[in-house]
Amino acid sequence: MKKVLLLSLGLVMGLGAFAQVSVHKSLVKPVKVAEMKATGNNFAASSDFELKGTQSVVANRGEVYYEAEAMYSSYDLQSNGYVANRMYQLKDGSVAVTATMSNEEYDEAFPDRGTGYNFAREGKTGKFGGVPEARIEANATGEDVRTGWPSIAPYGAEGEILVNHGHENGLCYYLREKAGEGVWDGPHAIPNPADVDAVVGGEGNSLSWARIVTTGENNEVLHVFANAAGDENSASYYLRTEDLENWDIQFSPLEMDDKHMNCYNADGYAVSANGDNIAVLYCDRYFYHDVMLYESNDAGKTWESRMVWESPVDTAVWFNEPNQQTKVMTGLYAPTQGSVAIGKDGVSHVALSIGMFDLVGQGYYSLYYGIMTDGIAYWNDTTTYPNYVDGELVYMESPIRPYQDDSLKHALRLWWPDPEQEGYMTLDFTNFCAVTPPHPEEGWNGFAAASQYTGSSEGAAGDYLLRFGVCAFPSIAVDPAGNLAIAFSAPEVTRLWQSSFYYRSCFVNYKPVDSLYWGQMPVLAPTNFYADFVHTADECTFVSAVSTPVKENEFWFSCYTDDTPGFHTGAQGASQANISYGTVHVFKFNPEGTLNDEDEAIGIEETTDVVYNIYPNPASDYIVIGSSMDADATVTFSNIAGQTVKVVNMNLTTGDNSIVVSDLTSGIYFCTVTANGYSHTSKVVVE
Repeated sequence: MKKVLLLSLGLVMGLGAFAQVSVHKSLVKPVKVAEMKATGNNFAASSDFELKGTQSVVANRGEVYYEAEAMYSSYDLQSNGYVANRMYQLKDGSVAVTATMSNEEYDEAFPDRGTGYNFAREGKTGKFGGVPEARIEANATGEDVRTGWPSIAPYGAEGEILVNHGHENGLCYYLREKAGEGVWDGPHAIPNPADVDAVVGGEGNSLSWARIVTTGENNEVLHVFANAAGDENSASYYLRTEDLENWDIQFSPLEMDDKHMNCYNADGYAVSANGDNIAVLYCDRYFYHDVMLYESNDAGKTWESRMVWESPVDTAVWFNEPNQQTKVMTGLYAPTQGSVAIGKDGVSHVALSIGMFDLVGQGYYSLYYGIMTDGIAYWNDTTTYPNYVDGELVYMESPIRPYQDDSLKHALRLWWPDPEQEGYMTLDFTNFCAVTPPHPEEGWNGFAAASQYTGSSEGAAGDYLLRFGVCAFPSIAVDPAGNLAIAFSAPEVTRLWQSSFYYRSCFVNYKPVDSLYWGQMPVLAPTNFYADFVHTADECTFVSAVSTPVKENEFWFSCYTDDTPGFHTGAQGASQANISYGTVHVFKFNPEGTLNDEDEAIGIEETTDVVYNIYPNPASDYIVIGSSMDADATVTFSNIAGQTVKVVNMNLTTGDNSIVVSDLTSGIYFCTVTANGYSHTSKVVVE
């Protein structure tokens, strides 16, 4: 029976905007998972590989965004947790984006793994460079090495610097004097802590999983945050240099709170810089550690500590007396991933995706992934919470506090039973910035927990699902005026993989600087970057952002997309059976809808003239081209390597025109229809 979604917004207890929704209270499902080890930092020599032909970037647009395909990669595990510091923007608006890249289709070792890179001049999606034919390491000045986990930042008056790991030394950097131009100079080794072996145990340990930002008038001060994992311990480090010769290497600011050892692992941190202001967020998927924020307003010389979320789990008891944690660990709402952006005013904005956990035994716990465990929390370092002091209500700065009770395990709980209306839940859109969009007809009752993909086995389920839960991969950004936007990955309940599991889409919400809450009603229907039919068979993960865009109400995000839920290169085993090519999409978002096609220079009109649709997607026997007029056309199919595999000359008629594709092998193709002086390119999946 169809349910009716009832909504009302109002101010409740001074905490902001709330919605009341009628949902079933049992829409949750658990999966048993074990703790995971990080992967991706093994050293291996690179191998020879075939250079792929350069392709032009495919551009598209929606009502409030432009979209471009920046690069392709078959290596899908972009992070052991969440991605950060994969993009930056220059003062002239130019944007750089990077990702771990491979063109390997068969070798499970991915010997050609390295850094993919692209650059949009002047902040125009139509001015991206061609889809990169090779990773940057192959054409750099120095040794060609296999790398991964790139992080990028502006450097010098006009240049850029990129840090990754995989070099025999551990971390290395590459730089260019002019961003977007010339040969990359590198690799150059970044020194390891002198006593790293003694600190983490074992021999030959090095730093990995770096995040880089730069400060200073000419971006001349480098700040690198990294992790070292040995046989006995893991440690968090901070490296600073003003000349690339003399490195100040120390434990990360976590040392201030004695949290620099064995607390935050690979890819459990994100950094943002704005002027000489720096914010680094530590948020791991292990719920027995607090979420910590460290801020500097003097380019990393001094730091201040803030606790964002306080874990109610006692670490010593968790490891030594797990049975004592049952009460705390029943229905614990805890962070799974985080993101941070610092404004030019020095205010840090934090987003945390959420999971609900139960302890089920030594080293094991259940992660629930129903709709009522969902949400992305929002906090900034000016947030205050009500407290009673000597009987008087006062508002104090503190870690995130729960809305309806005093239990720390509920501090990140979005869904609360309405105390006044049975069968209703209350949602807070001041302290939460995102939730999975409801079904357009069934509301949130249309969300089926069993349709959330978990993986092909128990271990793989943990490797895939444990990274996020429901809403995932939050990436927050703040513009010069203080407006906020957050992009995230979430199930799209109207798109199914193999008729069984939700595909994940990339959504974005917006909060104007003068608003108390996120999106007002649009928080329930955020902008869907994957609304276009070309994304019918796309799965979005690993969302990243330019955390401090330079133009007001212009935000930049990227994400990794392939056609199958799961990760083939997962640390706990593959939750995706086969290697598949993925795409790094880049989105330029303007919530005011003031996009200017003329500014984009190329590509935008080409996607709309003559051809208005290509379907079905995926296709098996044929595709249909919808044409707005009669026209002579050339239809070209190219594979992911840029090779033309099929050309059809045909007379398009107004309406639907079919082309046989059953002669193509299964895979991803780019179908380009050239007619009437225009070209329309769409990605087509042939099954």
